[in-house]
Amino acid sequence: MATSVLKRKSGVIVGDDVINLFKYAQEHKFAIPAINVTSSSTVVASLEAARDKKSPIILQMSQGGAAYFAGKGVANDKQQASIAGAVAGANYIRSVAVSYDIPVVLHTDHCAKKLLPWLDGMLDADEAYYKEHGEPLFSSHMIDLSEEEVDFNIQTTAKYLKRAAPMKQWLEMEIGITGGEEDGVNNEDVDNNSLYTQPEDIYNIHKTLSAISPYFSIAAGFGNVHGVYKPGNVKLHPELLGKHQAYVKEQGGLKEDKPVFLVFHGGSGSSKSEYSTAISHGVVKVNLDTDLQYAYLTGIRDYVLKKKDYIMSQVGNPDGEDKPNKKYFDPRVWVREGEKTMSARVQEGLVDFNTAGTTVTGVNCANAQGADRLLCLIQDPYSGTFHADAFWASLGTSIAAMILITLAFSLMRPRNTIVYAPKVKYADEKHAPPKLGKGLFEWVGPVTRAKEGMLVEKTGLDAAVFLRFTRMLRNIFLSLGVIAIAVLIPANVIGSDKRAINQFSKGGQAFFMTMTPQYPDPRRTESLWVHVVCVWAIDLVVAFFLWRNYGAIVRLRRQYFDSPEYLQSLHSRTLMVTDIPPADRSDEGILRLSDQVEHTAALPRASIGRNVKELPDMIEEHNEAVRALESVLAKYLKNPDQLPAKRPTMKASKKYRANNGAHDVDAIDYLTSRIRELEIEITHVRESIDKRNAMPFGFASYERIEDAHTVAFAAKKKHPQGTTIRLAPRPNDLIWQNLPLSKKQRSWRRFWNNFWVAILTILWIAPNALIAIFLSNLSNLASIWPGFRDNFQRNHKTWAAVQGIASPALTSLIYLILPIIFRRMSIRGGDTTKTSRERHVATKLYAFFVFNNLIIFSVFSVIYSFVAAVVKNREKEDAWHAVIEGAFFFKLLGGLSQVSYFWVIWLLQRQLGAAADLAQMINLVWTWFCRTFMAPTPRQEIEWTAPPPFDYAVYYNYFLFYATVALCFSTLQPLVLPITALYFAVDYWLKKYLLLYVLITKTESGGQHWRFLFNRLIFAVCLSNIVMGLVIRGASGGWYKVYFMVPPGFLMLGVKWYCAKTFDNQMIYYTKATLKDPEHLAEPGKKVRKNDRIQSRFGHPALYKPLMTPMVHAKARHVLSEIYRGRLDNSDTASTTGYSDIAMDQMSHSHPGKTARFAPPAQKEMFEVVPESRLDFEHFKNRAEFADALGGNGELYGRPDDLISERSSTPRSFLGNGNASGNSSRASSPGGRSERSVSAHHQRVGGSPLTSPRDNAFQSNVHPAYRDDPSSGSYGDIGHQNRGRVMYTMSNESENRLLHGAQPLGHATPDENVGREAYGLDRWRTGGSGYMGLPGREIPDEGVTGYDYYRGRR
Repeated sequence: MATSVLKRKSGVIVGDDVINLFKYAQEHKFAIPAINVTSSSTVVASLEAARDKKSPIILQMSQGGAAYFAGKGVANDKQQASIAGAVAGANYIRSVAVSYDIPVVLHTDHCAKKLLPWLDGMLDADEAYYKEHGEPLFSSHMIDLSEEEVDFNIQTTAKYLKRAAPMKQWLEMEIGITGGEEDGVNNEDVDNNSLYTQPEDIYNIHKTLSAISPYFSIAAGFGNVHGVYKPGNVKLHPELLGKHQAYVKEQGGLKEDKPVFLVFHGGSGSSKSEYSTAISHGVVKVNLDTDLQYAYLTGIRDYVLKKKDYIMSQVGNPDGEDKPNKKYFDPRVWVREGEKTMSARVQEGLVDFNTAGTTVTGVNCANAQGADRLLCLIQDPYSGTFHADAFWASLGTSIAAMILITLAFSLMRPRNTIVYAPKVKYADEKHAPPKLGKGLFEWVGPVTRAKEGMLVEKTGLDAAVFLRFTRMLRNIFLSLGVIAIAVLIPANVIGSDKRAINQFSKGGQAFFMTMTPQYPDPRRTESLWVHVVCVWAIDLVVAFFLWRNYGAIVRLRRQYFDSPEYLQSLHSRTLMVTDIPPADRSDEGILRLSDQVEHTAALPRASIGRNVKELPDMIEEHNEAVRALESVLAKYLKNPDQLPAKRPTMKASKKYRANNGAHDVDAIDYLTSRIRELEIEITHVRESIDKRNAMPFGFASYERIEDAHTVAFAAKKKHPQGTTIRLAPRPNDLIWQNLPLSKKQRSWRRFWNNFWVAILTILWIAPNALIAIFLSNLSNLASIWPGFRDNFQRNHKTWAAVQGIASPALTSLIYLILPIIFRRMSIRGGDTTKTSRERHVATKLYAFFVFNNLIIFSVFSVIYSFVAAVVKNREKEDAWHAVIEGAFFFKLLGGLSQVSYFWVIWLLQRQLGAAADLAQMINLVWTWFCRTFMAPTPRQEIEWTAPPPFDYAVYYNYFLFYATVALCFSTLQPLVLPITALYFAVDYWLKKYLLLYVLITKTESGGQHWRFLFNRLIFAVCLSNIVMGLVIRGASGGWYKVYFMVPPGFLMLGVKWYCAKTFDNQMIYYTKATLKDPEHLAEPGKKVRKNDRIQSRFGHPALYKPLMTPMVHAKARHVLSEIYRGRLDNSDTASTTGYSDIAMDQMSHSHPGKTARFAPPAQKEMFEVVPESRLDFEHFKNRAEFADALGGNGELYGRPDDLISERSSTPRSFLGNGNASGNSSRASSPGGRSERSVSAHHQRVGGSPLTSPRDNAFQSNVHPAYRDDPSSGSYGDIGHQNRGRVMYTMSNESENRLLHGAQPLGHATPDENVGREAYGLDRWRTGGSGYMGLPGREIPDEGVTGYDYYRGRR
């Protein structure tokens, strides 16, 4: 800053401080305005402007102005009035200047030859003052002999400089005539050529005067004219000043590029570009007079015209004939109006000359370059981001755009039901939303009429909880918006210092500044008690809505527990046991562990986890290879009648290259071969799964939901053998690869996961700052990068378009990638369910956003300014006093108030995102682009028609972040509260439509996200309390008000504790009663039968999940024989069986109780041909390969993945008929069989059949997925899609006729040898011979229940 080079930081400066200030101005490319003052009034107006703009200033008196200072009635024939007035003015300025805390140069203006006695008298006063104070009275004087001969001018100036030099007093001289008239010196009729100084004269002056003293400056003429003139009358050529500098440097052999301190006379009326050019060539002083005289007049003139009826007499005005007018004609009133307008004009000059801000910490940010400019941008990255009209423009733009997008959606919706209402088409009757009419706004009625009960049924509990959370936020901020409008804004307006606001702002911006406590009136600090009261009110409002909605969520959960879907689901009665010690890793071990927690009326069916080895990775690689082959074929067969001359190639795997050379391979042949190899490997691995190599996790399923929940509740505080027992999630919610992890491994992974998230969050600070400073405002980049500046100026419109797209696009891309990164990190961190993974993703996203986008983004400049101030003050004070002098709280108040304008506009613009979500613009544009310019595969086209999943983690993070921002800035900028309420009010209805008609819940958690949301809102309120406390501390300067803001934080913690104690158990457990007499808790009249068993569905999907078959478009059917050169015959793969947790092997028809280990081989269909008419999710929604990613848990389509049949309490997915799906990797669809095979007839490619003959003798009235295949032999009852397909069909006994051919329960087959492993279902019972090598036991009598027998033998 400029004051860093000054010994005297404020008041009148002299000597070395003057030359140091001028050097600093040259280096940092700013000039100091010189203001002609004629009275104390004009002095005050000028000092106020400089103080408010944090700038140095030059106050100067002309000969006439000095005489006016003394009084026009004083004789001035010998310059006595001018001398007396100048001395009086100088003393007055010295007395008051220190109060304005800025450096002031005290100067006298034009002293022509005839006025030299005036200069002599002032030098006499200087010398007398110097003797007494050690410095001259004036900082500098000007001698103007430009009308005289050059030699006389130089010699006379040299004489006066010799007199001033001992006092280190500055002297300004003029060479070249300045046109126009000022203070009696009239040069209006001079030749224009005389207005331009020659470089030789400049050099001669510099050479002569520099030999005497360095304290001088030159006012060189370059076309200057005093007064305001019409453009074109006089041509200014400030570029001549650069030639003067270069000439002096060259002739004098000097090192400095700008060896001369130059002065710009006649500055009034000049353009900003002329100022900038002159300043860039070394001008350090610019004279302003005429503009300021007129500005002073306008304030008084306007006042007189406005109040003319009140100043025509002392008494009597429009308010009454007897009303006094003294307060209107008091000189202090109307003179002050002139001071205001003059001060405003001085401030404009300070900005135009780049002087504004040069006395604050840092550098001259208005015209800084390079590293200095970067520091300025870091210190104040939001300068210029808010203008008075920006709020209204953003409000109008966001609302208008939202209305237009909504209208466009209303027009397109009836014509694009696949995009805007896919659930109407795909959902079953129970879950299908209300049908919509074709009218423009006929979607509004069904959405508004949909109540919460319907939403739970149609969309699921997670979606209903999300909408309730959104509605809660809307209600919270509507309530807080009322407080903001009725209390906070009036309190801030009343408590603001209007004078300071008017000085620091213009026009409409002052209106918004009065709404903040940025400039508190020191006389009204008690108004800040309103903020304290509002903090209490805000906390109470939020606490009330949290408590009220917590109870509502509990009611929803209880209704969910009583719903048929939950009561008939398997996971509702299943426990998940993890961290099982080796000794208990068996089905019987799980029974022991559960019994140690709580006795139940019936013995659960237990299932220990299998070690699936590398099977999941192999299946994933297989599926990726299938997708790669589909992509290759789609591109190659895009125009099947004109195939490319060259077949597609690709780079093979490292293993292949190591054995066959590093050359590209035929993509089709390589991928088909790789798929075949993987299929064979998968087959072998599935058949070699070691049933005895159990994993440290398992499941226990009960016949009664009450039993499972009672045990789970009791297990909260019990961990038998170090295990963890809790309610099992839905099967599709499990992350299987993390279940085998031990507690230590999970803790260690969680530590490293959090560590890397913290590192990523910190590393993002720098890119985030660079995007905010430069990419969002390319002019900032141009200001520090000269190479880019020229291109930016030449192609301004182009770069403006780039600026409008680049920053939002880059940040949007990053925020799309960020959840993906956090999801992968959460999986690596040991999350065992997708629900917990999503919760942790939302938690990390929220922490990332709050830290980077709120805290760092909002206070970075404050911290920078504070640290810089402390470092500077540390040079002269101890560390503690340096910190105090840094005024952290005051800087924090100012910084947060400034950035609050940004958040106001930013929140307004969120409306656009809400409307864009409704219009599904991204999906529409991306799908159109892919269909038009790319070659999508059939699978991709099918997936595009599916209802997209809703990303709860992302939207919960967004909503929590918006709420946190609004709460933190609620007292700083109360407008954020009604604006946030507007956003949630609109987005609630838009999201309601999307969740009802478009989006699905991929993994239903049953509303388990609520506690995470509750806790984050508690945190947001506590954080906002801290911010509000710091704001009040910065505004009032005391802590006592802050102390009264501490209790609300404890109130919020108390609400959290109360809700957790009151509601949590009700929300988690169906019941938590302790079973004291298990036998009597059984349903009345129902005997606990030994053979009533719940078959576990919690087996690893890798054991039975169907594999994908490559899909090709039907239009390419006729060329498949030409492009496919592979062969898959009967030797390619052995029989492959599916597995369940009940029977690891498929059951044989001919040998009850025995496994069918070797099924007859079959022919493989290599490709699945999909006609264009079948490229619809409707035909594939029940296939595992599509349902996993797009079908949720199947409930939406009437096929829940863990529903138990009413007849046998057996999971539907285990049944062979009914509504259960077959095991085909290409699951059933309502269509015919044309899509199932390359051809209905035999097709041969290179002599090898691609399809096998179809058996026409299947039941015509049975769904194709479940028609019997007489030729399947010991495959059992498998859908017709499995015929002839070994490579892609993993026959799954767990899903197809599980009990077919099973031996009777509890009995061995006649030929069973002693000691052989029993494969009957009773091996799950303690009386059978378990697969873990447990000793055999006799089967209990029919009259003894398994539960009693188990406990008796234990």
